[in-house]
Amino acid sequence: MNSGSVGTSHQHHNSHVFRRCLALFMSIFVGLASGTPYLYGIYSPQLVKRVQLTASDSATISLAINIGTGVGGFLGGILIDHKGPQFCIFLGSIFIFLGYMGLYQVYRHAYSSLFVICFCAMVMGFGSIASYFATLKASQTNFPAHRGSAGVFPVSSYGLAASLFSLVTAKFFESDTGGLLRFLSLCCGTTVFIGSWFVKIFVDDHPVDEEAETQPLLSSSSEANTEDAETAADMKLSYSDNASIAGSISFWGIGDRTPRSSSSSLSPDLVPTVNGLREENASATPKRPAFSNRNNSFASAWIIVWDLLTNRQFLAHFSLVALFTGSAQTYIFSIGFIVAAQVTYSEYSDLNAPQVQALQVAILSIASFSGRLTSGILSDFLYKKLHIQRLWIIIVNTAILAVGLFITSVNNGNIHLISLTSALIGGSFGLTFGTYPAIIADFFGTRTFSTTWGLICMGPLLVLYILNKFFGIIYDANTDPDTGICYKGNGCYKGAIEACFSLCFIIVVINILLIYIHRKRQ
Repeated sequence: MNSGSVGTSHQHHNSHVFRRCLALFMSIFVGLASGTPYLYGIYSPQLVKRVQLTASDSATISLAINIGTGVGGFLGGILIDHKGPQFCIFLGSIFIFLGYMGLYQVYRHAYSSLFVICFCAMVMGFGSIASYFATLKASQTNFPAHRGSAGVFPVSSYGLAASLFSLVTAKFFESDTGGLLRFLSLCCGTTVFIGSWFVKIFVDDHPVDEEAETQPLLSSSSEANTEDAETAADMKLSYSDNASIAGSISFWGIGDRTPRSSSSSLSPDLVPTVNGLREENASATPKRPAFSNRNNSFASAWIIVWDLLTNRQFLAHFSLVALFTGSAQTYIFSIGFIVAAQVTYSEYSDLNAPQVQALQVAILSIASFSGRLTSGILSDFLYKKLHIQRLWIIIVNTAILAVGLFITSVNNGNIHLISLTSALIGGSFGLTFGTYPAIIADFFGTRTFSTTWGLICMGPLLVLYILNKFFGIIYDANTDPDTGICYKGNGCYKGAIEACFSLCFIIVVINILLIYIHRKRQ
């Protein structure tokens, strides 16, 4: 390339700097407006009471939200890859507006239809997660050399959204659940809609540095330590596959842990093969942007899903995440009912349930955010410096979760202990979800990472529904039929929390088995 063309490309690149920074700045507000699904714990008791449903029905509504964010997130990711982040943020704004506006109308008219409420909750969940994933895609693609740093902005804002809106609730909508739902519809829907005009991918005319794009995938695959030549074959990807996968995994810090030139983590018989594939990939890489000419195959995706579902190690990880997340989210989504029962039973008659509910949601949000923020540094330190498997972090997190659940089951009237359990459970939840993507990459490599992780995230749906339903049945059985209030403190839900506590022992057993398998592979 001559100097004139280099100068032109450099000027064209610089012309996008302001718009990229503006897109990153606006992604913060889109992330904030998209991170409201966990607010359900604040308004759920008031909503189900207004429409004359039960705590058991509330479990079904929380499942609908998780279907929207879980299954919807998997499908939304495919839509983002095909239509781009700007379109998906625009679509997400419509879904968020319609979802919350539907819930507001249901509350306003006391329309007792569980199906309609669940549909609105699912629409809201899908709009939220689609908008959030789209900001991640745009942030990482616009800043290919700083994907981790760029991704921090939307992730941080998404994680802190529940804290921000819980404070807004306590300040302005303390006893006005209908007003809160209307505010969320207008504020969040409008904010995401405005963001859709700014958050987009800006394409450069000059070629992207192939070394920077392919390095994360190759080094990460080296780290995976798989035991046969299939690992080396997984590295032999087209450039478009490399760019797509590298973009999806780089946010988690996977791919920059091992120097590219090092093959020491591979078995000796694979080193020549891997080095040859690296040279072949470097020479065959076409000169085009990383985000162009995608070649996604739906047929291949379903084959990968089937292979994963018939893999015993994957099923072990699937079960572990499902049980851990289901247990933690049972507390998170039921915190409104837990607070209501404890405030009613407490000797402090001046306590205000909505304010305490908002406080607990804020604590859960901040603790989860802190756990996610520290997970990467902690897991890398243990794995790279101390040579300890990341799965040991999950065992520690399970112990923290168990302590939080145990305190919840025995606490009777102590409001301060609720704050402690929210911090423990929220922190363990965030730390686990911040660590586990790297664990999946260690076990299964990075070629199918997006599909594998998306499938893992769908696991908690059934467990969460069963546990939440069980929570609702116990709560309803102990509720006064005349007042609709449970006056028994922890007796309102103790059996359900004890069930979650018992699952922690199963989680530890599965975890130890996976540690043994991973050590045997190495």
